[in-house]
Amino acid sequence: MFLELAALCSEGTTLTTALKQTAIANGYESVPPEWANNTMPLIQAANQMCWNRSP
Repeated sequence: MFLELAALCSEGTTLTTALKQTAIANGYESVPPEWANNTMPLIQAANQMCWNRSP
């Protein structure tokens, strides 16, 4: 899942959109509640990856 988010992030997609697209791609109708509990560390990690990919 994290790699999917990173790929979307590298394409300039916002993390919120990336989370929703990743959820849908994994068969969910929306972002699952259990993901919400992990969102803060996920956002921090994804933001770190996005910054690292910036020129």
